[in-house]
Amino acid sequence: MITFKPLAMVAVALLAIAAPAQAWKSDAGGEVTLHIDADAAIAPDRAEMTLPLTGKGATRDEALRDYAAKQESITSALASNGIDKANIKTSEAKDDKDAAINAMADASHDSEIPDPTAKPRTKPATIVAVSGTMTITIDDLKKLDKLQEVARANDLQIYQLSYGGRFYSSDPAAAIKSAREQAIAKGRGEADAYAAAMGYHVVRVTHVSNASPPFNMRDLQKIASYADMARNTLQPSFFASAAYATVSIDFVIAPN
Repeated sequence: MITFKPLAMVAVALLAIAAPAQAWKSDAGGEVTLHIDADAAIAPDRAEMTLPLTGKGATRDEALRDYAAKQESITSALASNGIDKANIKTSEAKDDKDAAINAMADASHDSEIPDPTAKPRTKPATIVAVSGTMTITIDDLKKLDKLQEVARANDLQIYQLSYGGRFYSSDPAAAIKSAREQAIAKGRGEADAYAAAMGYHVVRVTHVSNASPPFNMRDLQKIASYADMARNTLQPSFFASAAYATVSIDFVIAPN
């Protein structure tokens, strides 16, 4: 397994130098201006995954029946694990010569005999293959584990797990609104905490901006996720699909 430790170390170093709070005196009366950078992220709540599906047989009709049988078996397994059948879409099966060739090669390999003098090798029967996909919409990300269990049980690979799947928000506008509210609340909480540590309290706000600091959490999350893709393939797409908001606020604090 290849991991990229240097990138992870860079991310840690950037966290160390990205100071979220700065304070300086603004007048002789004891008031101090406190600058806070804050951010928040709302995770996606939907995912779309695709399962490859292949049917095989001696004839095309047999391959289509095998395809339909696998489709029904997997659909039933997913439904029994809480995934609504309405969220499962299966494409039309199409001839797949490559899959047929691979299947015949596997059959030929299975028929090989280590001792060529024992018996002559038998030529494998012709195999016809058809292929398609099953696209599954997940309305609760906790069900992803169930989807993976069903895929493994049927010896299937989920296409997007190599790239993180397609994650998205069911209500992007609401997600962004919530991220903004959380970022502002986080900034105010930080200001109160810093002020309390100094024996001060927040008096007023003098400036608010949605500008990101030079090194912000979103960028650092991307660095960290790509730094260890081999160990957690769901991270990159998941983070890229989250709703992010950043805020920079200048507070004025004064002694209690």
